[in-house]
Amino acid sequence: MIKIKIIDSIMGAGKTQKAISMINNNKHDKFVYITPYLDEIKRVKDSTNKLNKMYEPSYRGSSKQSDLHRLLMEGKNICSTHALFQRSNDVTRQALKANNYILILDEVMDVVEELNDFTRDDLDTLLSKELAYIEDDYLIWNEDKTDWDGRYRDIKTMAKNKNLICVNGKLLFWNFPVDIFNYFKEVYILTYMFDCQIQRYYYDFHNIQYEKYQVSGDELVPYDIQRDSSKIKEISKLINIHSGKLNLIGEDKYSLSMSWFTDKPLDTIEEKETRKLLKGILKSNISNWFNNRNREMKSKDRLWTTFKDHKSSISGKGYTTRFISLNIRATNEYRETSVLAYCANRFIRPNLVQFFSNRGISLNQDQYALSEMLQWIWRSRIREGKSIELYIPSKRMRDLLLEYLQPKSQNKL
Repeated sequence: MIKIKIIDSIMGAGKTQKAISMINNNKHDKFVYITPYLDEIKRVKDSTNKLNKMYEPSYRGSSKQSDLHRLLMEGKNICSTHALFQRSNDVTRQALKANNYILILDEVMDVVEELNDFTRDDLDTLLSKELAYIEDDYLIWNEDKTDWDGRYRDIKTMAKNKNLICVNGKLLFWNFPVDIFNYFKEVYILTYMFDCQIQRYYYDFHNIQYEKYQVSGDELVPYDIQRDSSKIKEISKLINIHSGKLNLIGEDKYSLSMSWFTDKPLDTIEEKETRKLLKGILKSNISNWFNNRNREMKSKDRLWTTFKDHKSSISGKGYTTRFISLNIRATNEYRETSVLAYCANRFIRPNLVQFFSNRGISLNQDQYALSEMLQWIWRSRIREGKSIELYIPSKRMRDLLLEYLQPKSQNKL
């Protein structure tokens, strides 16, 4: 197995530019560049030279996936999205084997996901009908049932691709086929705070080796936890975090978490009314933050987020349309925004924690939450070295950011 190179540098350190330079200055290798968003594909394509021209899969033929396979077979340099790369299968494997590509993965991907629509009863049905069986925690489709064309056809496809892992015989998870990484000559992952990200735990789960580097000027150098400390000190002067009464809504550890927002089946009428009341207070606070305390700022200067399923319950006049997802990364589209509201308290989902703990892997909840919040904040003009106003009503999330910005906490980067 190859050893994966993690380029772990703070946002704005030049990771993408280093990757583009690597492509432009290497006439003898072929590259696959994978990024989260379509607008980033254009940026990379426009930045690479004609000798190393990048091709984007299109709907030529039956699908984008088939066009990706065509480009791979032809040995073209390719720039595509996480979403398409996640659909890698046996055809992708064969196409990669026929070449000797270098993979550049811009930001970590969603490599493990719970199949929420697949129940324990569904799993029992598959096993009892001998359509599939469990081996080394993988759900394997029975070769004698390859002609099966009824219910669970999607499960058959994923099982045959070795995408499905069972936990304790009851939970089923989609898992990116880890062997795909071994079909590349080299693999680079551009990110920040890799040690607390799900893809790191996924590599540990599969015993995949990796080594960490950072960008320093035009060079890649061995990772040093102190290297970003001066940058963080500069950043701390640019982030003005609200510390007033609007924060009272988030004093408890789990305030503004997913469970705080969500009604439970067994909740009493009083509990549901309390939750509705608290969300109403939060909505009022957000409106106050944007429309009163920062009323001189235009709509285009604003940015906010919360859990997508609960967006509508706290949306309000003057900021609703300035919403972006909690897990957004690697986009410069909002780089002019200066007044932000981060209205969530992030925790890794319990079933995902169980997935990894089944192999003895512990997840750092606080550092994960911090890394996700930092990625979101960096969509703003902070990446341009300009100051921002920031409302974080969750005390836990606010304290994590304050601790990160303090020099004494540099050992937790």
